Amino acid sequence: MNKAIIKYCFILISLLNTYSVSAQQKITDSRLILILNRYKGLQQKLPVEKAYLQTDKPYYTVGDTIWFKAYVFNADYLNASTRSGLLYVELSNDSANVVTRIMLPVKYGLALGQIAINEADVPEGSYTLRAYTNWMRNFGEDYIFTKKLYITGKANTPWFVNVKTTSTTENDKQTIHAALTFTGADKFLVLLREMQVKVQDGNRTLFRGKTQTDLNGMLNINFSLSKKTDIANLSLHTEDLRKGEGNRQMNIPLVLNRPENIDLQFMPEGGNLISGIPSKVGFKAINEDGQGVNINGKIYDSSQQEVAVFSSIHKGMGAFLFTPQATGSYTAKVLLSNGSIKTYQLPAVKSSGTAMSIKAIQHDSLLISLSITPGLQTTGYYLMGQARGVVCFAQPVNFDKQSVIFKVAQSSFPSGITRFSLLDNRAQPLNERIVYIDHNDNLNISVKPDKSNYTARDSVALQIKVTDNDGKPVMGSFSLAVTDNGQVTIDSLAANLTNSLLLTDDLKGTIEEPGYYFQNAAQNKAQLDNLMLTQGWVGYNWEQVTNTTAPVKFEAEPEFTIKGSVSNIFNKPVPGSKIVLMSRKPANVATTTTTVDGRFSFAGLALSDSTSFFVEGTNKRGKAFGIGITVDQTPPPVFNKPATRYMPWFVNTDTSFQKNITRAISQRLEEEKLSGNHLLKDVIVREKKIVKGSLNLNGPGEADQVLDDKVMDKSGDMTLGEVLEKNVPGFDIRVPVKFFKNYYMVGMRIVHLFIDGIDTKTHGEYFETKPYLDNFTAKDIAGIEIMNSVKYKMLYDPPNPPKSWGAIANEMGSNPPMFIEVTTRGKVGPNYLKTPGTYLYKPVHYGIAKQFYRPAYIVKTPAIVKDLRSTIHWAPNIITDKEGKATISFYASDQPGNYTITVEGSDMNGNIGSVAQKLNNTKN
Repeated sequence: MNKAIIKYCFILISLLNTYSVSAQQKITDSRLILILNRYKGLQQKLPVEKAYLQTDKPYYTVGDTIWFKAYVFNADYLNASTRSGLLYVELSNDSANVVTRIMLPVKYGLALGQIAINEADVPEGSYTLRAYTNWMRNFGEDYIFTKKLYITGKANTPWFVNVKTTSTTENDKQTIHAALTFTGADKFLVLLREMQVKVQDGNRTLFRGKTQTDLNGMLNINFSLSKKTDIANLSLHTEDLRKGEGNRQMNIPLVLNRPENIDLQFMPEGGNLISGIPSKVGFKAINEDGQGVNINGKIYDSSQQEVAVFSSIHKGMGAFLFTPQATGSYTAKVLLSNGSIKTYQLPAVKSSGTAMSIKAIQHDSLLISLSITPGLQTTGYYLMGQARGVVCFAQPVNFDKQSVIFKVAQSSFPSGITRFSLLDNRAQPLNERIVYIDHNDNLNISVKPDKSNYTARDSVALQIKVTDNDGKPVMGSFSLAVTDNGQVTIDSLAANLTNSLLLTDDLKGTIEEPGYYFQNAAQNKAQLDNLMLTQGWVGYNWEQVTNTTAPVKFEAEPEFTIKGSVSNIFNKPVPGSKIVLMSRKPANVATTTTTVDGRFSFAGLALSDSTSFFVEGTNKRGKAFGIGITVDQTPPPVFNKPATRYMPWFVNTDTSFQKNITRAISQRLEEEKLSGNHLLKDVIVREKKIVKGSLNLNGPGEADQVLDDKVMDKSGDMTLGEVLEKNVPGFDIRVPVKFFKNYYMVGMRIVHLFIDGIDTKTHGEYFETKPYLDNFTAKDIAGIEIMNSVKYKMLYDPPNPPKSWGAIANEMGSNPPMFIEVTTRGKVGPNYLKTPGTYLYKPVHYGIAKQFYRPAYIVKTPAIVKDLRSTIHWAPNIITDKEGKATISFYASDQPGNYTITVEGSDMNGNIGSVAQKLNNTKN
């Protein structure tokens, strides 16, 4: 640990053990000691964890692999977490639906993994990558690591589109003008192309028509908005009508950003405007897309006298000073970009109360000013400062005059966000303020190449050296990514390990360009303080401190375990039941006996990427009759949809990203050329899916649609109904014509269900079919086959069906029924009661770290396939030695240009660092 952290730890320990804020002063106030004890107990009961993922690059194409390294820290000292041994990583689309979820082992706070992007599961679009432990779920969504990713499609000839929108209002009717310019991957404009265009508000169509691009590749579309329009769900769909070119379709989110809809919020320092007390007021202006927008304006009192002028500096944020009076209200008038003036209300002024202001003086001190209005109680207040969930400063406050000032050493706190609170005698916050403290004590990481320039496919060696703030070598764990600048843009202002752990993780919402505040830190100090004034923070709230009896909802997982219970037919626990657990891949056989409360547990199990466990139980007499087994399973978290809309990869794309797409396509075509697959590009060859053990009358796999065991594995705990709803287009509950009953249907066809070759005779009726759909889960099912065409339905549908068979569908005015054959793993047939004494348990997909492919160009021979890699190298497990050094080697690609090297990591004992630098590769 460096000196700043050691000093911080010493002060923290002395504070929590002896209640001293310094060597000269000890806390004797009994109420403050009680608050500190409660806070200490809360911190011990609910210690916070933080997770961070470094990925090899910021965006991907279908067919790529997302390579990542995970770091899991204790939030207080940023040392390796020992509480959690499992990390969950998931990829979700812009509708918050999870498309991939894996579980990784965490050792010494570290984990390695990858997610393969296949088109079937991860179609093109914008995604959110998340990482969390089960323990982190106790603290809410703000504590979960998130990263936005763009994933492109596999089109051989993609289009890019530039979108600009403007709006006009006349007679309370708003008209939107959208100008779209289309460009091909070859950089040529898409001219005179006939297009079908549709503007939608969710499922509601606002505009539909055919048009064509002009000689500038542009489409101009005008449509009107009603008051019912959901702006957050507005999109434009285009379809290329030229035959023989793939029926290219694009779905484009429309973000309007109308000036009159700018949201402007004012946040007084400390929380309130108090009459007669000078106040610093932070403000933030946000556009309709959720991003900051710069503005300027003036503040007026109730007499329309100007009292202050304000102007944003960065991302719509700024601050101004004025002294409010309780004689009236205050308003802000802003001149908008369209020439109009909009008025916003400031928070109400309180006639009495307390106020807090903080400013940094010199380098290592904070000046905290506390003010109070006459007539209020002057004793029984407490000033507390906490960082990373730990109280580092505490002081009783007595107002012997209207304002009292405390000078606090910044060295009492670690680098990062510190939260100051003025509490009353009930430990309730009156004023709160956060500040950012920077000791400039992050790790220094240097990367030196072995040569000044490299040729194509040349061998590259990098010498990495890591030191602390005092220049001493650091042993630690680091990850490195090398990317081609011609294809991947590494944003120097984006999130990285250091600004995530020290800044954004402790703030609510999205922080735009967090790296901005760390570049030219001295110049951007005022903007960083504006961020502190205007952004909410995460951390313990004071209700948690006063109510320490609240139960912990999500337990920590030090390792993978299988826990469960055994009960009898009366739902009573069965003690002494023998439990056998088995798996084949890898081989596991374990036995145990249930406790007095019918519980069992297995640990130390070997796992693979597709392990499933069979659990079998018997009573004391060795019989399974009357035995029911349940395995504990915590439902996965459900996260909110992204607050801001993220543009698809093809909308308003920069040139480097376009190069990434076109080169990825070129790389794939080169590989196809070598293999000869390009000769079959018009022929779609699909492997026939077979459901093992199926009693399908046509034969296993002979169906219009087959959902095999791979689909069931991915479906996890979904019920049969949920599996059908997700995978069979049009499957839902409807009320057909002439009938008042609900029926399960696909389009206009009633669902007719067979299970293990046995007719359920439900004819799609809701109350008859629902028990089967609800009680069977994907874990019970080996596969599902759907018979919809005449070819496959003939054996199921007799030529002269009784009225209760297919004829009922004709009476309803619908088509003949659709037959669904379900094959269960236990061949239990339509009996939807679970098999006594058995349980099939499939945990979350277990991620096994794979080796990143690195070509070895040893012999200089002509290249058959061009090497156009966007990620040149990925090394996730770099360990520096006692001299702080490590060496990494790899081969350059065929693409001349510059590379960017990104290195991040930690000694896993409080010190972290990140660096990104260029590597020349200019000779071909």
